[in-house]
Amino acid sequence: MNTLFENVRVFEQHLGETQYLVLPEEKIKKYVFFSFEIAVKKGDLSYPNRWIRFNDTLIEEEEFSYEDYDLIFSPDKWNAAEVKEAIGDQLNFEIDSEFNNLLSTEEIPLETALKIKEALSEYSYVKKGDAHEVEAFKVAENHFLILDYIAGHNITDEYTKAFKEKVFEEVFKDPLNNTTLLRVGAPPIENSIFSEKGTWYISWRHETDKYSILRKIYDIEDIIPFTSFIRI
Repeated sequence: MNTLFENVRVFEQHLGETQYLVLPEEKIKKYVFFSFEIAVKKGDLSYPNRWIRFNDTLIEEEEFSYEDYDLIFSPDKWNAAEVKEAIGDQLNFEIDSEFNNLLSTEEIPLETALKIKEALSEYSYVKKGDAHEVEAFKVAENHFLILDYIAGHNITDEYTKAFKEKVFEEVFKDPLNNTTLLRVGAPPIENSIFSEKGTWYISWRHETDKYSILRKIYDIEDIIPFTSFIRI
């Protein structure tokens, strides 16, 4: 049985060179991802210093509900200008494009808060799909691999199906550093007189021991006898 690729999902990652992350399938969860949005929970509309500024924040999908919020919006100079126009001189400071001065204010009149909400309503995230939804793998506390090329973790594609269709041709273990050398290829074609050798990979466990990493390796066959790798 091809156990290396059972109950896992495989993702390509570019970090200088290409490698593949082999992640336990049951540990991958769905999240709502916020990059730099501002969120206002119900009851906090008049208290801007309680507003939440997200910073590449992941919230587990089953723990998130849009109904918990009066507003979720992305700050920019355009909606800041609309807020300024809506409230006029009701506040004694300008609304900057990042809303920093508003978020440092303890309390504003409810009338003003409602005008701000109305001005931002067309920009607000109000239903499923408004925010970016991703799959992610938790590596450690506050450390996630976001399995989405948009979210900046250099994930470029998923190769689960491609790897699960491969078979092991040769496997070697290095007991000194717990790395594995393997050649994997397509299943043999019945009655075919042609056989194409598979691709060599070196595999090791991530430092957290939560998942494995695969990287292609070339011109290895002739030097295996001179290494500490042992055929298994």
